[in-house]
Formats: sequence, C-alpha cells, structure tokens
Amino acid sequence: GQALRIDHDFWQEIHKQSKNSSIVNEEEIDESIVNDFNLFNESSTANDSTCMDISPPISNLLTNISETEFADKFCQNTPHKRIRDEAEICYLQTAERQLKNYERALKKQKIFQINDIIGLKIANVDRSNMATSILPCRIVQVFEKEESLNTTYKVATLYGIISDSFASSDFTDLSKTVSAELRQLDIKALSSITFIQACQLFTQYKSYQVCKCVGSCDTNRCPCKKQSIKCCSKCHRGKCILCKNNV
Repeated sequence: GQALRIDHDFWQEIHKQSKNSSIVNEEEIDESIVNDFNLFNESSTANDSTCMDISPPISNLLTNISETEFADKFCQNTPHKRIRDEAEICYLQTAERQLKNYERALKKQKIFQINDIIGLKIANVDRSNMATSILPCRIVQVFEKEESLNTTYKVATLYGIISDSFASSDFTDLSKTVSAELRQLDIKALSSITFIQACQLFTQYKSYQVCKCVGSCDTNRCPCKKQSIKCCSKCHRGKCILCKNNV
C-alpha cells in the first residue's frame, strides 16, 4: 500500500497493524456455486436458440398477409374507426340540413320587378341619430340567373344610380308608399354614385369627424363652426346642451 500521508497517532497505529497482518479482500467462491452458475448460462443459451428457430415461421406468416388486409383488420376494432363513422354521419346530416334550408329559402324568396319601390338599410355611420334609417330606391335593372336566390338588382335614388348590385334579401318592400318623385324619376339623366354617397346625400350627413366640444360651439375653436357647418346629434358625444351651432 501507499505510505501514510498524515502524522496523526490513530492512523499511524492502523498503518503498523496493516504491515504486521495482511488483509484478505475477498474469499474464493465455492465450486458448487460456480457449477450452478454455469448450468444457468447453458439453459439460457438453449432457450435463445429455440426462440431463434421459432421466429422465422412467424415472420414468413406475417409477410404472406398483404398490407391492406392487415390494415383493414386492425382498423375494424379500433376506437378511431367508431369516431370516424360518427363524424361521417354528422357531416352528411349537416349537408342535408343546409340543402333543405337552401331550398326553403328559394321558395320564400320574393321576386321584384323593374320600377318597384324598395328600401335599403342605412348604416349608423352614414346618418345622424335623428335621420331616417331607410333609403328609398327604385329598381332599374334585374340580373336574372338560373336560381332566383342568385338574382341581383340595380337600383336608383334621387341622387344617382347606385353602382353596386343588391339581392332581394337586402330590400324592404315600399311598393305601398307614394314615392311620386321616384316613380317620375328620369333614369337617363342620373349619374353613377356609390351606396355610401347616396346614403349621406339623402340624410345630409357630413362624412368628416364630429366635434367634441364642451362649450357653446360659437367660436372657430369648434371644427364645425370653423367650416360653417351645423353640429349634428353625433357631436359633443350627444351630451352637450350649451351648443349654439346645432341643427
């Protein structure tokens, strides 16, 4: 062993004793135990050889089965197959329900003719709070298609012919109203305008930003007063009662 590296009395005494009597680290294993261990190794190798002999027939059997047959047999008993079948049934039911709704809408769809008076809904951003919400129009052209649900209409207002086409579902029937000006309107003298322009002209709504004054709006500090335009109901956030520039 190595020489002692510390001058402590305890370790020096142990070092002297180790020199006088040798320390036996291990004892030899009994022969009976060694023989039993060798017999165990021989039996394990024999089992491995038999397994190697059995495996080739199994592999040959699996190779004889085609991939499609194996996949079909495997998928028949899996929970995924049941989930896919249920999803397919739900998909077909949804498609059938949508088809019935479409056919029902075709039967309920109202068909309009040229010169009929109808109304279009005006968006809140294109009108004041006190202005009307319906833009009266007259149908000037019909674009018919194979199915009545896809039929579109061209309409005209007092200010021009709207460039967009509309479906009958967008209309409000105003055929029972008088609308003498629309009925006597000369279509040839009108120019093309957008739907937003027609709404703003009809409601006399200003398209620029409203003022947020808290005073009387009688000086040029008010954007509306500066541009010589009256304040509308959307100005002052609808809360100011001191405004002197109101409509």
